[in-house]
Amino acid sequence: MPRRLKVRMLLQELRALGCRPERTEGSHQIWRTPGGAHLTVVVNHANADVTPAVLTGVRRVLRREGLLFEARTTRSSRAMPATVRQVAGLDTEAA
Repeated sequence: MPRRLKVRMLLQELRALGCRPERTEGSHQIWRTPGGAHLTVVVNHANADVTPAVLTGVRRVLRREGLLFEARTTRSSRAMPATVRQVAGLDTEAA
């Protein structure tokens, strides 16, 4: 069974997409996408697993903004970094 995505990896990938934290106090962090949409990320501990419900919500908001977040993890002791690319031919590294 593959490992779940860790909160710290999710936050790193949100930053890589250009999302900015607006409020980081408490267990619910509010982030803003480059397009201006709001994301809520439940953060109890950086090493905790992201729940499927939170991951679905994040993907839904990013998809509406034209961004794609693909999280890949592995069974090894080291998790592979998540892959982030933009939709609609905006991914310059794929060309």
